[in-house]
Amino acid sequence: MNVQETSHLDSAEPGAIIAHLTNKVESQSYEIEYLKEKLSILTQKYFGRTSEKMMGMPLNQLELNSLGIYNEVELEASEVGVATELEEIAEVTVAEHTRKGRGKRGLLPLHLRREERVVDVAQADKMCSENHPLSRIGEEVSEHLEIIPKQIYVVVSKRQKYACRTCEDSVKVASPLPTILPKTNCGPGLLAYLVTSKYCDHLPLYRLEDIFGRLDVELRRQTMARWMVMTAEKLTPIINLLQDRLLESTYLQMDETRIQVIGEKRKSIESDKYIWVRRKPGESPIVLYDYHPSRGGDVPLDLLADYQGILQVDGYVGYDEVVTRNKLLRMGCMAHLRRYFFDVFKSKGKHSNLANRFLQYVKKLYKVEELAREQRLSCNQRLEVRIERATPVTVELKKLIDEYSPKVLPQSALGKALTYATNQWSSIMLYLTDGRIEIDNNDIENAIRPFAVGRKNWLFSATVEGAQASCVFYSLIQTAKENNIEPYAYLKHLFENLPLASSLEDYEALLPINHR
Repeated sequence: MNVQETSHLDSAEPGAIIAHLTNKVESQSYEIEYLKEKLSILTQKYFGRTSEKMMGMPLNQLELNSLGIYNEVELEASEVGVATELEEIAEVTVAEHTRKGRGKRGLLPLHLRREERVVDVAQADKMCSENHPLSRIGEEVSEHLEIIPKQIYVVVSKRQKYACRTCEDSVKVASPLPTILPKTNCGPGLLAYLVTSKYCDHLPLYRLEDIFGRLDVELRRQTMARWMVMTAEKLTPIINLLQDRLLESTYLQMDETRIQVIGEKRKSIESDKYIWVRRKPGESPIVLYDYHPSRGGDVPLDLLADYQGILQVDGYVGYDEVVTRNKLLRMGCMAHLRRYFFDVFKSKGKHSNLANRFLQYVKKLYKVEELAREQRLSCNQRLEVRIERATPVTVELKKLIDEYSPKVLPQSALGKALTYATNQWSSIMLYLTDGRIEIDNNDIENAIRPFAVGRKNWLFSATVEGAQASCVFYSLIQTAKENNIEPYAYLKHLFENLPLASSLEDYEALLPINHR
């Protein structure tokens, strides 16, 4: 209490002093509760489990685990058995399936090469106890996996030379075979292995350098990095064609994540730079990664160009301008809404029980999506199921949001969750109008995850060129994976055939969405 405030209270009536101090105590109590809640959420974020599978915990179990004190409304809600009611609201039937029993080994993949080894009975044992010869009546077959460790070999190309013995100045030499990296000693198989190891298996180049060193092959990380940058530049036609196909779609997902680029001259080393990810869902999915030092709204304007259709993103305001200018239909993300309430749930504070009520409703909405996915419903069929089963749940969820929004402090974690839900509700509910639209943006977050895992290993990109090259390779690998194509096989095929491409049809045939 400062001097000015003390002098003011000295001249005030006792009732006014009590009211002032009471208000101050209440204000400080709210602040303490807010800071405790924030500390708990941050502790869970950095040291706790990140999985959201606990969201379905029954309310009575939550009461035993919670460290907070519940208010009267929450206790009353718990007593009426909200979790049970919700189970009845959105009960769905999941298709029957057979679980594999433990201890039963499945057949080894049929596409693998088989090497047969015949194990025969010793010659001396091919007689019975009465000294009669035994006849072969069959065989017992078993299989086990084997592997040949990395084999590095040298391909020697011998270009034949011819000369006329009469005309000494007439000499002809066979033309060199076209390669993706001419004037280097890198073959397409080695290049595909390096790219797959770094961008699919998350091995930084210094580890690859050590691996080759154990095989008595000197391959410096600087050399490998130079090869990758050179290769990425050659892949520009492939990336441009993929972008054309992506922008022709009428439904896209988009998100962004941080990256550290040491050599970025447009911003300081400490500032954040970003990888922007665009994804075309549906048949022949496409995923494209782009580097930019900014997270501003000008980046989506550039990346989406003249795109028209549905754009599914989170609540970040950086997408507002492109949505307005391109007249896009903005679709929200249910997973982001759920995450806000789950943070409150994990905090174990006084609002944990109430947050679980919201999560129970969201869980039922995801049960409907699970049903549609397991039944492999078409877009129209999925929409019908959503309208029938999900709509009643969303109505109840919205009532709960509207009921508690004015009762909770906006700056609290639950207040922020309710504010996000209110602001994003109309955009999230668009998934009930179109069977093509996913309930959330999780697919693009799954596309970001390989980049995030790799980032933990290689930590940063030294140059802008390196970051841009990484985007090229992540785009090709992730697009191949989403089209059920083995990345190494695709990249080897691409690197072998790209030097031979000369027409638009040749380049289109090399796209991962056309590779079978």
